[in-house]
This record gives sequence, C-alpha cells and structure tokens, in this order.
Amino acid sequence: MYFDGAVNSVGSGVGAVLISPDGRHYPVAAKVDFSCTNNVAEYEACILGLQAAIDFKVKELENQFADALATLASMASISEENIIEPLEIEVAKGPAHCNAIEASEAKPWYEDIRNFLQTGQYPPFVDRRYRKTLRRLAMHYFLSGEILYHCSFDSTLLRCIDEHESRRLMEEVHGGNCGPHMNGLMLAKKIMRLGYYWSTMETDCVKHVRHCHRCQVYAD
Repeated sequence: MYFDGAVNSVGSGVGAVLISPDGRHYPVAAKVDFSCTNNVAEYEACILGLQAAIDFKVKELENQFADALATLASMASISEENIIEPLEIEVAKGPAHCNAIEASEAKPWYEDIRNFLQTGQYPPFVDRRYRKTLRRLAMHYFLSGEILYHCSFDSTLLRCIDEHESRRLMEEVHGGNCGPHMNGLMLAKKIMRLGYYWSTMETDCVKHVRHCHRCQVYAD
C-alpha cells in the first residue's frame, strides 16, 4: 500500500494505491473538507488506504510512507494497452483519526518533596544526585498536615498549589473582576503576596500574559 497526503492554499487531498501481488493497481482518493496540517493529511491518507484494504479483505499489507505516491508514479510503466478506470473521489467532512490528548500528570510537582518530609523516604529508582537535590529542596519547605508550604526568603509561608489551581489563580488575579492586567513578573509577585507558590510561577505568569488577548490588543 502506497499513500500520501498534501495541503496547500487551495485545499487538502489524500490518496492511496493498493497493489496486488499480481500487479493490479487499486487507487482511492478523497478531498479533505476540513483544515489540517501536512502530517494530519498523511494520517488521513494512511487511514483511507487501510479502509480500502479492509474493503478488499486484504490479509497482509506492506506500507510505504511519505511521498510514496510520487515515488510510485516514477516507478510505474504505463503502456498504450493500459486501461485507466475512472477514480471516484470522496469528500471527507471530518477527520478519521482521533485527536491525541495529552493528559496532565496526576502527581503534583511537589509530590516528592511532600513525601520526603512525611516519611523521610526517597522516590524509587532515583540516583544519588536526585536524592541530594531533594534533601536540599526540602529544607525550604514546611509540611502542615497534608498542606505543603514554601518558606520564602523573608520566612513567609506560601501554600504550594498544583498546575490546575495555578492556572485558575493566574486567570483570576490577572483578568478577573478586579484584575489590572499587569505584566508577568508583577503577576507572580501579586500571587506570592496572596500567599501562594509553585516552582515555575514566574515563567508561567509571563506566558499567561503573552497569551492574554486583551493585553496584546492594548499593548503599547
């Protein structure tokens, strides 16, 4: 099976060719009626070819990937006796593939620190360098029950929060009812003054401001 897909300013199309052991060619093609990238077009072409193979009840299949149709065209020898049958082109209204969803890790960033303060044990399968780093980091944290606090340079205790809560807090402080839409570093300092902390807060706050539509519209 040879397959390929292409995307340009006019539109997107995918195609595949099944070649039987006795040399017979079975082409299939489809026009993609939704926006996609070149990679997605190739996925759709592969799926189109696999669907055709299922329809033909193919038991064994050899796949050839990107730019395969161009390669096939250069290899094919077409004589005057060849009969080219009409090729029916379908229109794909939606993607055949399922969009990959990257699930955030359930374990919060401070899990190893909290467990170390609770039990004094290290995570399994970690080297000596990680253990040393974990001991050094744990010196700047304080555990009260299940709640972990970060000790700031002025000995203020800041409650550690996970990724989900940090996103909600950035949105509320930056663009909520009383949000002044400050810059990233000011946003991080504001959140720290409210008593919250996470390890990548300055970087995350800067990124959050850069993706704020209102800030970009009214930026000088």
